[in-house]
Amino acid sequence: SNVVWEKVVYSMEGVSGDLGKVLQIRFVFNSLDGHTSDGVAIDDFKLQRALRDYDAGVTKIVLTPDDLPSYGQYFYPKVTVHNYGKKELTSFKVCYLAEDMFITQCENVTQTIPVGGDLDYTFNNGRYLNVSMPDPFSVMAYTQLNPNDLYTDNDTAYAYFVIGPLMKDAGI
Repeated sequence: SNVVWEKVVYSMEGVSGDLGKVLQIRFVFNSLDGHTSDGVAIDDFKLQRALRDYDAGVTKIVLTPDDLPSYGQYFYPKVTVHNYGKKELTSFKVCYLAEDMFITQCENVTQTIPVGGDLDYTFNNGRYLNVSMPDPFSVMAYTQLNPNDLYTDNDTAYAYFVIGPLMKDAGI
């Protein structure tokens, strides 16, 4: 007899609530009339959290205009924002906080990020690097899509930067 392969797909979208810490999936294979052959293949199998319409996060932080800033200069964080959602993003808020800052600097972004795409965004409001800044210092950046972004664990990135040599240094 001529056997035809049949693709079978099952969605777990209808599963709701807490699945707990253990998830078990059971596969039962039945042959038609007891014949053994190549028979079964499982391919492209993955379990992942459900995609939400809107889900974004910062994946990288660098400093501009110089990734090795010196005391007495301004630096402007440049962040890479990734769209984890299933719809394109057209507006969101992105924020950063350097180690010596007390108030988070947030800016509204109205640029489009396609599904699965990235956007590099440089903050318009920079930070003056004063002598009280530790060396190295940290910068944290994150996205805000509240209340739409339910997965907050992928919103934030951290980076550490070394302070470069002084361009001007005088003493008496």
